[in-house]
Amino acid sequence: MLLRLSGKIALVTGGSRGIGLATAKILSENGATIAITAKDENRLKNAVKEIPNAIGIAANIRNSKDVKNVINKIIEKFGKLDILVNNAGIFPKIKQLHEISEDEWNQIIDVNLTGQFRFTKSAIPHFIE
Repeated sequence: MLLRLSGKIALVTGGSRGIGLATAKILSENGATIAITAKDENRLKNAVKEIPNAIGIAANIRNSKDVKNVINKIIEKFGKLDILVNNAGIFPKIKQLHEISEDEWNQIIDVNLTGQFRFTKSAIPHFIE
């Protein structure tokens, strides 16, 4: 499928590996300029090398300041944000529900749900513009 994304700025959270990295590559191949995030700076640097026209911004999706910093850096560098791919997430060790601690549960919810909220909330004002 051919997408026409020339001139578009895309952010892919969790873009240093797996589905996020594959998505970032596809968006780049179709003309978009890419920003990817990841907590692991080494993995982030290696991923950026694989994606034409990409930058990496280290961030922890669980930290609102990090999230706002990512959006601000993209706006400062490119002047806009057109596409947000909320890909970042964690997949913990599979356990029976009664064996999952409340701390483990809260971490999963914070990353996989609240983290997506943080990025979307920070990006929406720039989509409206």
